[in-house]
Amino acid sequence: MMKHYPQFAVLRGFASVWVYIGHAIMICGISSRFVPSGELAVELFMILSGFVITLLRISKEESYDAYLFRRFMRLYPLFLVALLMGLATMHLYLPVLGQTPLFTGNAEKFIARDLSVENYFWQHIAAHLTMLHGAIPDKYLPQSSLAFSGPLWSISLEWQFYLFAPLIIWGLDWRKQNPYIVTSMVVLLLSSAIISARFWTPGIVPAFLGQRIDLFVLGVLCGISWNTALRSHILKTAVFSFVAILVYRYGFHHNKLPLLMWFAVYLTACAGTTYKLTGLLNEILSSRLAVWIGDRSYGLYVLHMPIMLAVAYYIALPTFSNSRSLVFISILVISTPLVLVFTALCYTYIEKPTIAWARNYGRILDKSNKA
Repeated sequence: MMKHYPQFAVLRGFASVWVYIGHAIMICGISSRFVPSGELAVELFMILSGFVITLLRISKEESYDAYLFRRFMRLYPLFLVALLMGLATMHLYLPVLGQTPLFTGNAEKFIARDLSVENYFWQHIAAHLTMLHGAIPDKYLPQSSLAFSGPLWSISLEWQFYLFAPLIIWGLDWRKQNPYIVTSMVVLLLSSAIISARFWTPGIVPAFLGQRIDLFVLGVLCGISWNTALRSHILKTAVFSFVAILVYRYGFHHNKLPLLMWFAVYLTACAGTTYKLTGLLNEILSSRLAVWIGDRSYGLYVLHMPIMLAVAYYIALPTFSNSRSLVFISILVISTPLVLVFTALCYTYIEKPTIAWARNYGRILDKSNKA
């Protein structure tokens, strides 16, 4: 059984709130240096996913079928809810984000998206139902990754990672594999990233696994190293973290903010209560409110945008069209309770029951594969 570390669930919750506030800022056309782009928060999701899936895979033996079924059921029920909400509100993207006095820079992008959905509606539906819509190049299905609801592009990316994660973890686990296998896996992953960067048709968002495989791999490496880090002196883990930040910042050219945030939480959770500072930080990261939001972060992330678009279009923009600040405040004041209540209901009546059912059925599936 994998031990639960609330610090990482809280970090996921923080990233979801970051995206939520970032979308409200985007609707208002506000330029804020205090809330960086939500795409950086999504990079945190990728590292976290690599880390959590690695801990899951190395903590217990499980057949690929059982693993994939549980991962699929973790994503799909709420994904379908978000997709239906996206279908109901996709017509609001253009008037809210492309044709208002507050934000007019993306009109052509949303017009092109609407035309793509109009011309290839059933192709977009089919792609989304597989959760592989992010893996389709724009030249074959324009704006497939963003067709109905913006946040769903990263769910496709996560699902793509889930499909290959067991192989990646197996090949990178230097504790069990010989150096030739590990080296071969590293070469394969680097090659996929290089090929994706050079030959994959770039979309508006990096929704194809090869475009962000390096961030998932960082999480995988941290997961493989986790038990060793818990037993080692914190200085060794700090050196590993510092080297990783340098490699990803200057080798892969990623923004330093998600890297610094990830390793700050990683080191804090690893140190536990060894030091007064880390003990205090772990207490904060394990607080009831933070854990509550963290546990419901998936719903918060995928469900907020349709609600926010509706609030902006029907209430905030018509009422406060001359003030960016008032539009921003009204969106947050009205949307936040609606999103939190709906997210909590979905967590209680959709996420938790399906997670429990998938866990039990996964055990049955695993036993049948071993029989």
